[in-house]
Amino acid sequence: ILAFVGASGVGKTTLMCELLKRMPERVFPIVILTNRTRRGPEDDIFCRFVDAEIIQQEKDFGNLVHYLEYGGNIYGCTKADVARALERGVGVQAYTESGVQLLLAQGYNVVAVKVIADVEVYRDAKRIEEDKKRAETPVEYQMVLENSFAPGGLEKAAQKLMAFIETR
Repeated sequence: ILAFVGASGVGKTTLMCELLKRMPERVFPIVILTNRTRRGPEDDIFCRFVDAEIIQQEKDFGNLVHYLEYGGNIYGCTKADVARALERGVGVQAYTESGVQLLLAQGYNVVAVKVIADVEVYRDAKRIEEDKKRAETPVEYQMVLENSFAPGGLEKAAQKLMAFIETR
């Protein structure tokens, strides 16, 4: 599992979409159940929108490998969705540090990638500070990737990610 961890808005979803386009035979999304509102077309790739009760039911039956309440929304990752992605290749998804720890504790092979933004270009530096203040379980990152919002930044970050995946 390639787990992208970073502050809100640093480009985790954008990077995952780039990987899916560039490595369609190797990289596959891990679908997350959520009760939050759909934000855009990329959500259809990474999320299945259900009622909170459905997520709770999956949790109660022991079908979730990851469960999180964040920003007034609930997120959960089923064992079946993880298995589906991993049967095909590398599973990708955005997780919190505690989510990465949950996956590791359940025996999954997780490669944690810390995504950071070029702060000079990033328009919401306040979010970075808020995310730093949240108490999280420390994770050992195998890669720290700067996702610059400057021209060419996404291309550079995507190339680094692809090279990283090819060496694993």
